[in-house]
Amino acid sequence: MRSVARHLSARTGGPFATVSASLPMGAIPDPYEASKASDEAKRLRAEAQRSGGRAAARYSAQEEDREAAEREKARALISGMSHLTPGCDDDDDMEPMAEVYSLRGTRQLEEGGGKSGGKGTRAAAPRDAMTALDAALRHELYHAPRHRCVAAAPLPLPLPFPRLFASASADGSDASDSRGPHPTDVPMMTRLTSTSSYGGVLGRVGAGWARASRAAAGKAALQSWGYGDNDVEEITETLASMAHNYGGGSDAEGFC
Repeated sequence: MRSVARHLSARTGGPFATVSASLPMGAIPDPYEASKASDEAKRLRAEAQRSGGRAAARYSAQEEDREAAEREKARALISGMSHLTPGCDDDDDMEPMAEVYSLRGTRQLEEGGGKSGGKGTRAAAPRDAMTALDAALRHELYHAPRHRCVAAAPLPLPLPFPRLFASASADGSDASDSRGPHPTDVPMMTRLTSTSSYGGVLGRVGAGWARASRAAAGKAALQSWGYGDNDVEEITETLASMAHNYGGGSDAEGFC
């Protein structure tokens, strides 16, 4: 955990990170099918290069469509994550400075694995889960230092919870999966992000602290807790400094 903390605080010097999660996490594509698709794309590219002319132009258009579909498929692994940190739920404003991804109990799709003959799932090898995560991250519009951790063990569920997944299987497939609709564990992905959007959160906290500490009731409460004027000023300056380190300019200015 110390290495994770150092990784997330390297640029800001602060201990704050936003949390996002997928629970349950969707299943990753079958790596064998992905490999076949890649080999087929290489074959078609080679044929188009040999043929030239209209064949090459037609292949170029098809390649663009294929790449768009592959990009969408790869990003599906991380695009459905839910933001759990209040005030930091806008992907367009996230601007990560460092990230940590953790995958547990990843499942992968397999043809004919469900009871009805459709797509079921099976446990994915950690290396395949890491490959799928890297494929998704390659298509992100931003670049940030990342730590990735993959564990084969899924997240155990407390006994009262399995019925939450009665209408859909917890591994991202339908309820016809052989694991059934009442699982005892689920695959999960979490993401810790050191992001500039936390500057706005800290700025608002600092502004609220400044207002409360100047009010009569706030001063009385702080004095009863043993906080003097110097302590209050130090806390105010610390909040302002942290907000500035996280890029919270407009929200952080003026409250100290």
